[in-house]
Amino acid sequence: MHTLQFLESSGDRTLTLSGSYDVVLVPVSVLIVSLASYAAFGLAGRIVAAKTQRAKRLWLLAGAGAMGVGIWAMHFIGMLAFQLPIPVAYDVGITLVSVAPAVLASYVVLFVIGKAGIQRLQLVLCGTLMGLGIGTIHYTAMGAAYFFPAAGPTALGAVLEPTLLAILVSLAAVIILSLAIFVVIVDARLKAAAVSVRTSRAHMI
Repeated sequence: MHTLQFLESSGDRTLTLSGSYDVVLVPVSVLIVSLASYAAFGLAGRIVAAKTQRAKRLWLLAGAGAMGVGIWAMHFIGMLAFQLPIPVAYDVGITLVSVAPAVLASYVVLFVIGKAGIQRLQLVLCGTLMGLGIGTIHYTAMGAAYFFPAAGPTALGAVLEPTLLAILVSLAAVIILSLAIFVVIVDARLKAAAVSVRTSRAHMI
């Protein structure tokens, strides 16, 4: 079992491993979470516009999935961006399980904000601010971390190489979020067209 350990004041910091951030993956992580925020608030708008409880639940689930995956992808890609002078690998099972808390938290957030309408300008501003805020939280936490070389070899389960993992996570997140945004735009336009048709027919009568 992994345990959380804090560095004691008497600890020898000369033994810590120094790391650096990949200049490509850092902006990729911020871009993904900003895209996720935009998609999530757009989906929240569809929750409000839905006419039935079933439709509201479906939009809520879609929004929680998109927002959760986006937040998780930003966090994980940010971790992959942090490079150490030693080989680093990630446990596949634990990595996949770590998506669940982000989706659950997103479900709660969207359930709350989905009860109120949101304008386009508010959508852009909220998406940008949320993306910047979440990004600041991951990187602030990483700044508090210290890494020490292991005393011996560590047994690992199924692992993926960090570069390949970063590519797979980025592609999956972009595809999911782009699809979510596309569905939101199409649904909004279809609803607008339906309203326009009903209005025209009412005027004709």
